Amino acid sequence: MSDSSHSHDPSHAETPVDQEIDVRGILRTGIALAVLVFVSMLLMWWLFVGIKKAEESRNPPPSPLPELSERQMPPFPRLQAEPEEELKQLHTEENRVLGSYGWVDRGQGVVRIPVEKALVLLGERGLPVPPPPATLLDAASPATSTGAAR
Repeated sequence: MSDSSHSHDPSHAETPVDQEIDVRGILRTGIALAVLVFVSMLLMWWLFVGIKKAEESRNPPPSPLPELSERQMPPFPRLQAEPEEELKQLHTEENRVLGSYGWVDRGQGVVRIPVEKALVLLGERGLPVPPPPATLLDAASPATSTGAAR
């Protein structure tokens, strides 16, 4: 009985599912989307090939000849291969200079003496005292005395 009531109701009329869905429209949209993706991929490939060619023309690859020739040392300052050993050599040289006599400037008569000797001489003689600075009154007094005598 319930079957007969549904069959007579016009609002519940049976329609095939295929008629409600536009299969052709869905297929057209899918094909158009696939073509769009494929065309986009081709355009991107073309763009990357063009960029690569432009980059290669601006920056040609380096010549292999320098690699075949002898390796040249890099410019200064260079990295230290053995920093501890070089520091020991530096301290040894500094200690040799600080502990020996030698000329600093032979023309001016300036010599270098060992640090220990310099400390002993400094203890005996003391620090040198600089002369007192000349004042403005001392420098101006000869000029005023000659002006007053006239």
